[in-house]
Parts: sequence; C-alpha cells; structure tokens
Amino acid sequence: MEQYTIKFHHIIHKLTDSRSLHIEHLYAYQFEKIALIGGNGTGKTTLLNMIAQKIVPESGTVETDGAVQYFEQLNMDVENDFDTLDGSLMSELGIPMHTTDSMSGGEKAKYKLANVLSNYSPILLLDEPTNHLDNYGKDYLYNILKYYYGTLIVVSHDRALIDQIADTIWDIQADGTIRVFKGNYSQYQQQREQEQLEQQRQYEQYISEKQRLYQASKAKRKQAQQMSQASLKQKNKSIEPDRLSASKQKGSVEKAAQKQAKHIEKRIEHLEEVEKPQNEHGFHFPHNNIYDIHNNYPIIAQNLTLRQGNQTLLSHVRFQIPYGKNIALVGANGAGKTTLLEAIYQQIEGIECSPKIQIAYYRQLAYEDMRDVTLLQYLMDETDSSESFSRAILNNLGLNEALTRSCKVLSGGERTKLSLAVLFSTQANVLILDEPTNFLDIKTLEALELFMNKYPGIILFTSHDSRFVEHVADKKWELTKQSIYDVT
Repeated sequence: MEQYTIKFHHIIHKLTDSRSLHIEHLYAYQFEKIALIGGNGTGKTTLLNMIAQKIVPESGTVETDGAVQYFEQLNMDVENDFDTLDGSLMSELGIPMHTTDSMSGGEKAKYKLANVLSNYSPILLLDEPTNHLDNYGKDYLYNILKYYYGTLIVVSHDRALIDQIADTIWDIQADGTIRVFKGNYSQYQQQREQEQLEQQRQYEQYISEKQRLYQASKAKRKQAQQMSQASLKQKNKSIEPDRLSASKQKGSVEKAAQKQAKHIEKRIEHLEEVEKPQNEHGFHFPHNNIYDIHNNYPIIAQNLTLRQGNQTLLSHVRFQIPYGKNIALVGANGAGKTTLLEAIYQQIEGIECSPKIQIAYYRQLAYEDMRDVTLLQYLMDETDSSESFSRAILNNLGLNEALTRSCKVLSGGERTKLSLAVLFSTQANVLILDEPTNFLDIKTLEALELFMNKYPGIILFTSHDSRFVEHVADKKWELTKQSIYDVT
C-alpha cells in the first residue's frame, strides 16, 4: 500500500471575500510528482504555505510525514553563504560567485533555488522554479526533478516542465475544490478535452430533448384549445341526443389533451439540467488601434554595438524588423536580450525607427513596482483610462474579483496581469515584452498566446518558456557570440 507524505483533511480557508479553498480529503504519496495548477489567486501558493506550515488553515488539518524544502515564489531574501551550496548546481544554473548583495533579481532566484536543491528532504515544494532560468538551466532542472527521490509538488506555468516530470495534476477549481488527474499536462489536456466533448454532447442532447418536449406540450395545448372552441360553438346550437354524446366525447378528448400537456410540462421541469460547456479561452485582450504604417521594415539597426560595463554584448550587428511579425529573442542569460530591447525602446544610436512607430514596453519584474492602491485605481492612474474601460480590461484578464484589493497583496500572477493590462491599455503598434509569462497561470498564458498571434503590429519578446515561443514566434533570433542569428 502506498504511503502518504501529505494529507489535507476537512480544509476550509478563506482567500478573498468571494473565494475560499474547500478540500475534504487530499493525499500526496511518497515518490509522487504533482503539478499544482489553477488560475491566479485560486490558492496555489497558499496550499504550499500550508504544507510548509507557514499558514495554518482556518478549519481542518494538514499533516506531513517528513521534512520540507520550499522554494518560494516572491520571497527573494537570501543569505550570503556559498559554502552550503552544491558547486555543480551553481555552475549549471549559471550563478555567479559573488556577494548576494550585488545579485540581480534573477540571480537571487537561481541562488535560492540552488540552496533548496542542495539540501535533500523527502518533501520538495517549488513555486515557479523556472522563471529566471535560461533553456540550459531549465534542462538541467528537469533532469534533477525527474529523478528526485521523494514527494514533489511544483506550481508552474511551464507546460514543458510539467510534461517531463509530473505524474499527477492537482487542478484547483473555481469553487475552491481540487480535482486530481493522473498523468502529465498533455494527458490532463486530453482528459479535459474529452470531458468538454462529453459535456457538449450531453448539453446538446438536453437542449434537443427540452425543445422536443416543449413542442409536444405546445401541440397538446393547441389541440385542447381547438376542442374548447368547438365545444363552445356546440353550446350555441340546439344539441340533439346523438350530438350530445359526440360533444361529451370531444370534452373528454379536450381534458385528456390538457392532462397530457401538463404531464409533458412536468417532464420538462424534472429534466436534469446540463450546463453549457464554458469556452476554455473565455476572454480576449482588447486590441489597440494600430496606426497605418506603409513601411515593411519600420525598425532597422545599422552597425549596432551594445556594451554592458566592460562586456561587449553585440558588435556591429545589422537587422531589419518586419512589420506584423512576432520576433522572439532567445539566448543564454547575459547574452544581451533585455539590453537590446531597451536599446530599441530608447532608439539609441544605430537604431532607426519610422516616425509612426509607437512602442509600449513590459519590463521584466515589472510586478515588483506596485503602489498601495487598488487595482482599478492603479490602472486608471497609469494609463489615464476611464473607469468603465479599466473595469472592462481587468475583467477580461480575470481580475474582476480583485478590483478593490491593494496591489501590495496581489499574487505574482495577478501583479503580472495588472502590468500587462497597463501595456495593452496604451496606444501602440509595437509591443516589447520582456519575460511576460513569469507567474501567469496556464489559462492566461494560453489566452496571451491567442492575443499575440492576432496582434497586427510588431511584437518583440523574450521568454524562457520554449512552448510559448513555439506557439507565438514567427521568427526566432538568437543572441550569441556578440551577434544575432535567425534560427527560425
């Protein structure tokens, strides 16, 4: 018999005024690798915090059998202690051997991840572990987790990671319950698609039967009405004995028709209602008004050189950015992707832009700079948008339940959504997105893919999410060896 290492029992825990977790019984077993998925703000991080005993549920108990190691999503407090870290981990994840005080946000995240992975425990919790890893670092992490000897629970929007390591999916539902699916993310998708198809079939069958019964009831009511009108005409005439018998017969037929109509209507009332399947991509990002640009290549670089300190990132490169295309900048951490995006945005020497170009920029870690105001107020202040428009875009992004919440208490995913809402509320024909997928839930990520594929202007973006790049990019430009190569 399998031994459980984590047990949730009769959990009720309030997340917001309108959202709570409701878990009757839930088990994680020894050596099970679980991907915890669900929308932003549905309680994924809260669930991990319960396991790590950082949060006590309002009702119910959480039991663990074994020590817990926990990589937290937003807590980047790190100690300057390299002696306890696995040297190969430091090397493979590309962590520089210098004081943590001078580390970037991404370097701190990798340092903390290495710290967690360097100390074995039978229960490992990871909250968005791939956000700051390049493809090489992610491949290395996949291999570590694939052969991890214990119970693993990972919150991640990285579908490639989930496909490679997960054997179980915990899906937090809108009502706060958790559904358990066996398999990885692709297998989970197949199961959900089959459920959607079956629900669609049952819904169509329900609607068809309801319409059939309604038509049958309508026909019986019409028949009874016709009989009633015929009886009324008979009353106005002298009724002979044999005709009296016929009139009584018509009256009984009329009553029978009315009785049958009532019986059919009761059957309609007692039909088990089947809900219409919801569209998995139920919202769309609002489109900006795109300026008419009569230029196939409105952004051009001529002999562009980029440096960061004493390091040369790009040396005398040339490129042309075609209008209406999505271009992914890929390459190792430190190759100069973010620096190049900044250079294009600033239109520095060596970069020529059409005068009609208007750029909106989503910067990496934009979610960190949030004021203590409500979401609605933040968006209106940042964009000068009307309240009705701001409400509409936040609703489309799935943030309608959090409109009056302070930006300071949002989850990482909710902060990212709000930053993207600011971006999409501006008038622009060029979007620059530096790691926009960090902390997004998978459904929002897939909706973002749909939006980007429909966007009529230029999108320049970076992402370490290989599946996202595959789904969105028209072109892939790799930054390496101080140059740019088209690797589409």
